Amino acid sequence: MQKQVAGKSRLVNSGTGPGERTLDGCSVEFYKRLPASEEIDVVSAVRSPPCSILELGCGTGRLADALVARGYAVTGVDNSEAMLSCVNRATPVLSDIESLELEESFDVVFLASRLLNSPDPLVRQGLLQAAKRHLAKGGVLLAEVHDRNILARKVGDG
Repeated sequence: MQKQVAGKSRLVNSGTGPGERTLDGCSVEFYKRLPASEEIDVVSAVRSPPCSILELGCGTGRLADALVARGYAVTGVDNSEAMLSCVNRATPVLSDIESLELEESFDVVFLASRLLNSPDPLVRQGLLQAAKRHLAKGGVLLAEVHDRNILARKVGDG
């Protein structure tokens, strides 16, 4: 696993769930249990394998590993060693996203997991600047943004 500076990110969350917590408050066990979802099809719709993908905030690798299984070359970045220890197929990099400085660029930079929903404009700017630094000429940035109200609803509320 490649390591860069981790643990200085301004990205702060809180949460509940079982087991070990990341620096930003996420439950590692919760993310281990989540299946890959339609995000994989979104990537496939814009770029076919083989191509290189950088997933920023890859967590346990649920999306990154699924993309590798489809034939993509994926590098997954997270600032949690516990999360990255669950990545099985993608190339893991331990780093805060905002300070990431890889020597390569990628056909697709994928910023999933509602990271851009941060209320801190400096966090959002840092995430987008990191994505831009690593995007190959002609590459595609895919950023997932959720309805802010989705987090206020309880499961089963519809």
